[in-house]
Amino acid sequence: MRVDNKQITALCRAAALLALLLCAAKAQSAPSQGLAVAQQQPLTQSIEGDRPPRVFIDGRELQAETPPVIVRNIVFIPLGVEFAELLGIELAADSSGNSLTVTLRGFHTQIETAQDQAQFLADGAPQLFKETPFVQDGYLMVPARDILEAFGFSVSWDQELYSVSASRTGPFAALTPGFLDAVFETPFVKPLSAQEIAQQGAPAGAQPFEYTLDNTTAFENIAVSGTVAQSNFLPTTALRNQFNMRFRGGLNSGYEFKGTLRTIESTDPVENKGAVDKLSLNFEKGGVSYDLYDITPRFTYFTLKNYQIRGVRYQRAHPGYSWTALAGKSPKILGDSEYARMVHGFRVNRSRAKDRDLGVGYVRTRDGGSPGATDQVDNSVFTVNADGVYGKRTKLQAEMALSDTTINGLSQDNGRALSLRAQYRDQAMLCTGMFEKTGSAFVSETTYVTAGRRDLSMLCNRKLNERSSLGTGYKAVRMGSQETRTAPYFYSVEPLKNRPNLKFTLRRNHERTFGGGVSRTLDVRSAGVSERFGSAGLDVTIERRKQKETGGAVSFRNSFRYRLELLLAKTTELALQVKRERRTLGSNTRTRFYQIRLDHELKPWNDLSLAASRYYNGTTNNRTDLSVGFRKIDIINDWEFNIEFKHYNFRDHNDNVLRISYGFFK
Repeated sequence: MRVDNKQITALCRAAALLALLLCAAKAQSAPSQGLAVAQQQPLTQSIEGDRPPRVFIDGRELQAETPPVIVRNIVFIPLGVEFAELLGIELAADSSGNSLTVTLRGFHTQIETAQDQAQFLADGAPQLFKETPFVQDGYLMVPARDILEAFGFSVSWDQELYSVSASRTGPFAALTPGFLDAVFETPFVKPLSAQEIAQQGAPAGAQPFEYTLDNTTAFENIAVSGTVAQSNFLPTTALRNQFNMRFRGGLNSGYEFKGTLRTIESTDPVENKGAVDKLSLNFEKGGVSYDLYDITPRFTYFTLKNYQIRGVRYQRAHPGYSWTALAGKSPKILGDSEYARMVHGFRVNRSRAKDRDLGVGYVRTRDGGSPGATDQVDNSVFTVNADGVYGKRTKLQAEMALSDTTINGLSQDNGRALSLRAQYRDQAMLCTGMFEKTGSAFVSETTYVTAGRRDLSMLCNRKLNERSSLGTGYKAVRMGSQETRTAPYFYSVEPLKNRPNLKFTLRRNHERTFGGGVSRTLDVRSAGVSERFGSAGLDVTIERRKQKETGGAVSFRNSFRYRLELLLAKTTELALQVKRERRTLGSNTRTRFYQIRLDHELKPWNDLSLAASRYYNGTTNNRTDLSVGFRKIDIINDWEFNIEFKHYNFRDHNDNVLRISYGFFK
């Protein structure tokens, strides 16, 4: 939705006035940890405090649009650009799979995880989360300890600062010896059943109003010299401001009221000069819940999966069953036309046993407005799904969907889709299996599926003993006449009992594609070793890829990479990364990357960083990078100042980036 400055000002004032009126009517208190906790996810009382937790990685605080939350005494953090930048890694999100999937790639570690999946892949090896990830405000929320330890961090909880601190060597984080097991390892607490919710009734009277405010103002200048057309940067000078407000309180009517407001302003003419980026309101009492304006509903795999709309959602829980109805719109731009995509749907869920339920749903999307040169789509999807837990270790899920699509008033063929999932889990083993088949005419406009695709997979990970584990699996994907089969293998061992940080890993991934005139095989083998020597840490990985094409041509790609971290002094840390790659075929047969980084703590929560890197592959992409950064955090008054300058020297052009930001939290 696009609005002008007057509309922005009016909306902001209205939201602020609403919050101030509620503040005046209720006693102000500290920010609540429940502000961002998913509905019907009660917390136990092991963690004391009434505000969202803070997360510090190597001494730098995670400043994300969606704050960390505590659910069932486990700290969850959002996987977004802010998290990736803090770790110095790459992040990619994909919604084409079973759910929202996020891949994180570092110099020696790759993590892949998805919503509603209890396990994640670390360099191809299945590992278990303490709790299942979920989506909040469009971000994938994952257990902080699990994901940070997968990247080699030591993690600790500070009750006084109410914060999580993660560090590879520890000079910039206020580490506490040992980590409170209550934070991450409290036994699972099941959500309330529909019957229990319905029997709760209204809370007694209004609760104190609570809120959090944070604001970040940033200045950015990007200058490009030389052959500007080759640069990935757009020269610009801009001032940006982002304001976030989250509030929660009880109304005299018995409803619990929660909301989020986020506004963004920018002087960049390409961006919106002012916009209410998000405004969501929620009212809940007993088994009744209302959600207004910005909504991210999720019905099933084939309908309304992380599909954002602006409208209203009504949910009601009865003994043994619940139902949901919603209506709204999602702006969509197609070619020369801007459609207002109207969405409405309903879902009924019946719980036939404690851990088994059956659901039916219907969702329709319709494009309104003037079509112009683009297609106008009317899509309806009907789903039936069943979930069940059998015994203590097996979980089964099944869903069938039917779709009907009309394009520009002309009816298309109806489509069908089927999804089956199974999971077995005990103390030593986790196995997951999935079968998915979507017809060539199946269309669902509120989720991401590929028509004409068949996917069959099985993945198992078993802990052989306290210091070793083995994983293997199988995956077959068929599209039309072409099929790709993949078989991964993984083995990890800590050979010495008295050196728990010494770890060896062996991996192999064999992939074969055939059919439709294509015959291709890819075999990837790698070996890795990691060890820590006091304050020093070393990770080394050797990888070999062999690929055979349809015509018989064979190519190899060998790579070697290592990362060394060394604590030079109590307040100074050095990190060195090297990657070399050589190919037998291709124009860029050699690739080299070197980086050195120095972090020095001037005072507690006040540090300086210097980094230099060199990338070479024999093309115009060769570059030398230099960067310097300064950060100051006031943990008493809750404000932070950052300044960073980066220089990229390419063969034909130079890029200079300056960023200055100031933010506060209340």
